[in-house]
Amino acid sequence: MLLGHGAPSGPGWTRLGPTALPAEPPSVCDAGMSSPSEYRTVADLMTQDLIALRPEDRVGRARDALLTLGIHALPVMVGNDVVGIVTSLDLVDDRPEDQPISTLMTKSPGAIDAEGGVREAAELMIERGLHHLLVESEGEVIGILSSLDLLRAFVSSDVDTDLPEAVPLHAPGDNQA
Repeated sequence: MLLGHGAPSGPGWTRLGPTALPAEPPSVCDAGMSSPSEYRTVADLMTQDLIALRPEDRVGRARDALLTLGIHALPVMVGNDVVGIVTSLDLVDDRPEDQPISTLMTKSPGAIDAEGGVREAAELMIERGLHHLLVESEGEVIGILSSLDLLRAFVSSDVDTDLPEAVPLHAPGDNQA
């Protein structure tokens, strides 16, 4: 299912959103912002054009969509209801091309309101260990926000980056709690 106009089409894809996926992420000027500091809500950063798959779609189809569009996550929908999300990390293992994505998708994916703040989104991703949040408005999915979208905003702006202290990471087997 494809969401949005101009996104590559394929059988069974449903479009969400009003415009085509850009070849590259929009610059601050392309997004209508006079300066990076104007990023205030999730809606300012989200990708609006989405591709959605159905639970019965196969791993091969999901891989093709991710590679063709140069994205890392796809919502999984039944009708107008999001039932999960499949990410490039879900497809890293050597999974059979004909495996249904319903067997590996994350059910009940994280979501945030389009008017939610950038800091709120970052904190939610950190707390839940997520790289993607579905963006909703009035109960409908209208976009997706990735950790890469947040990094772009933080690097190119004066967005408040005073986030909760990071948890130290340890190499596997170093036996540190």
